[in-house]
Amino acid sequence: MIWSVVAVAVVIAVAGGLAMRTSEGRATQQVAAPVVLFGIPGSGAAAEAPGGTDTLCTEMAVARSSGRWSCLAWTINIHHAAVRKPRPYEGECAHAIVDQARGAWTCLGTNALPDDELRPQYP
Repeated sequence: MIWSVVAVAVVIAVAGGLAMRTSEGRATQQVAAPVVLFGIPGSGAAAEAPGGTDTLCTEMAVARSSGRWSCLAWTINIHHAAVRKPRPYEGECAHAIVDQARGAWTCLGTNALPDDELRPQYP
């Protein structure tokens, strides 16, 4: 009887050790925070609100009625990476998005957007 208890204890100890080794041996892959973000920096008072000091505009479009560029997407700079203005798009464009890998504006279309498709422009 005693040897049965010892055998069960050994099996549990070995199985537990293997389970710990397996879970500890797995590496979790961490995604590095960007060093530089490309976009037009916000200047509003509320840091993480659209247009705030911790945000940058990463998508813009021309309003059909006014012909002015308006920001469509604000990205929050949660890691406080350096912000650089993207290289301009060469050619006709009325709707552009920043390609973070290239650090340049990429044109999505040449037609101005109707006013109802544009969000209000923030500072």
